[in-house]
Amino acid sequence: MKLPCEVIAKEILPSIRSAVVFILYSEYGLTQTEMGITQASVNQYIQETRGKNKIILEQIPEIREKLREMAEIVLSDEKYSDSLCNLCKDIRKDKVFCKIYKNLCGD
Repeated sequence: MKLPCEVIAKEILPSIRSAVVFILYSEYGLTQTEMGITQASVNQYIQETRGKNKIILEQIPEIREKLREMAEIVLSDEKYSDSLCNLCKDIRKDKVFCKIYKNLCGD
């Protein structure tokens, strides 16, 4: 039996990172150096070979606005870990995540 945090870490966090990188790259024109990640990572996020479970994020209603907020936090050089933790807590409370969790874990 997997804990909800394990499912989020494996299935959802990569998609969150991917979505935030995509926003920073496509809307704000940030480079990999400015984001502090490798060019290979940027390419994998943009081409959706890494963090490709965006469908999960799209099923959770308020997620888009929160992803934009996270991108703005990264742009402002603020510490984003608190924001990420709060986002994960919000996701865990969402009914959609409960269904996803049941489907992935069979619990």
